[in-house]
Amino acid sequence: KSLAKIQELQVRYETEKKENQIKELNRKNQIQALEIQERNLWMALFGISLFGAVLLTAFYARQRILKQQNQVLALNQKLLRTQINPHFFFNVLSSIQAFMLEKQDSAPAVSYLSKFGKLMRSVLENSRVDFIPLSEEITTLQNYLDIQKIRFGDKFDYQINVEHSIETEQLGIPPMLAQPFLENALEHGIKPLANKGRIDVLFRPEKNGIVLNITDNGIGRIKASE
Repeated sequence: KSLAKIQELQVRYETEKKENQIKELNRKNQIQALEIQERNLWMALFGISLFGAVLLTAFYARQRILKQQNQVLALNQKLLRTQINPHFFFNVLSSIQAFMLEKQDSAPAVSYLSKFGKLMRSVLENSRVDFIPLSEEITTLQNYLDIQKIRFGDKFDYQINVEHSIETEQLGIPPMLAQPFLENALEHGIKPLANKGRIDVLFRPEKNGIVLNITDNGIGRIKASE
């Protein structure tokens, strides 16, 4: 009986020992699974953080590039505003020289030079801003056309009209807006014309803005190119 009891106890012990080993293995497996999950979670968080950092860096880099591009565009716009045809400068200065050398009366040359100085001053001052009052633009255009009239030997007349509903002191427009179109009208339309030319400039309202119309009785660009 004692031997049988001992054998029973030994069997029970071995069984419990195996069950405990199995439980220990299960516990270790659970711990390893948790560790793997935790490691995967950290790797996922690191990947998300890295991806977010890359996106954020790319976003700020793109914003910086766009800002630089906008600065370049703004600078180019300001430079374009200051660019009157170099031939115009040369011709004006040549005309002033001719007045001084060929004519005894220096008054036309002084008047010519005064108008030219005012025009250059307004061009340089307006190049610093994005918008100027329409009244200032009209004054600049008048000065420019007066100089061109002298240079062309009073070969054309001009008129600048603004419809009454437009408040020239309150309305802002980009500076030197009309000058390139007037230059085209003079060089390609009026200059080759046999008879006296005429240029009409009209500012008229439309919806929330204004429309600039420039018309001339010149020969036109196609004929001028021929």
